[in-house]
Amino acid sequence: MKSNILIIVTILIFFFSCEKQNIESNTLLIGKWQWQSSCGGIAGICYTPQSSGENQMIEFTSDSTFRKFVNGKLLQESKFHIAKNKSIYSLEATDIISYENSFPQSFNFIGSDKLILNDEVYDGFQDTFTRIK
Repeated sequence: MKSNILIIVTILIFFFSCEKQNIESNTLLIGKWQWQSSCGGIAGICYTPQSSGENQMIEFTSDSTFRKFVNGKLLQESKFHIAKNKSIYSLEATDIISYENSFPQSFNFIGSDKLILNDEVYDGFQDTFTRIK
């Protein structure tokens, strides 16, 4: 009987700790982000604002709206949601952003002001953004 209670308590602790991490990731994602670079593809090339002549900004809102602006013009807008799922880059469950009209991306943060988006497709790109304050 005691071992059953211990198992149930362990499962509940695990469940609530995972949920808290996902909520923290979602909250940290909300805001406006300035594009710094995109690297990848089959050729392994890199683009920056200087090399491309593009000034990109993305925004994630608390009502699950994603917007992408290029040179100040709205280029893309869609709903998004985040779920733990298997990434092509890792065997572990990862936070994945799914969009209405684009392929999914995994993401992680370096500190609270640097966002890394990884296209969840082979030969995709890794995009780096910094938070706009």
